[in-house]
Amino acid sequence: MELKRSPAELETGVRTVAAFANTEGGHLIFGVRDSGEIIGVTVGQTTRERVVNMIMDNTDPVIYPSVEYVEAQGNTIIVVTVEESDNKPHLAFGRAYRRVGAVDARMTRDEYERLLLQRRQVEFDRQPVEEATYADLDEGKVQDFLRRRQGAYPGTT
Repeated sequence: MELKRSPAELETGVRTVAAFANTEGGHLIFGVRDSGEIIGVTVGQTTRERVVNMIMDNTDPVIYPSVEYVEAQGNTIIVVTVEESDNKPHLAFGRAYRRVGAVDARMTRDEYERLLLQRRQVEFDRQPVEEATYADLDEGKVQDFLRRRQGAYPGTT
């Protein structure tokens, strides 16, 4: 969870949203001090759209957050909910962030590349398999696999 006093801190909030999407998800709350004191925010007709558009316009791949107004102690706060993404890494303003405790830390190049490789693997694993039968398999490779498996796991057939 990340607390912001007002939507004036939306730019740093976008980094937090990307960091949440790149790690375990989280909640970004506007209208609460770091101490936990609820001070509320003034909500206008376009506030929700401004928050959503700022996030969508400055993240790549685009993050589509949930933005809600919540009444707390007689004040309105804005709660932005972000789920962990299957499409990570996400960039905010062209840079990748991850959440480390209460901090949005810039990712190293190695971390960024690792997440890209993981995403490609997930995309490959989601590809549909066309209809195949045993006749489509190479009998020699199947027998070789079975021999190697038996050597690795004695007593299996």
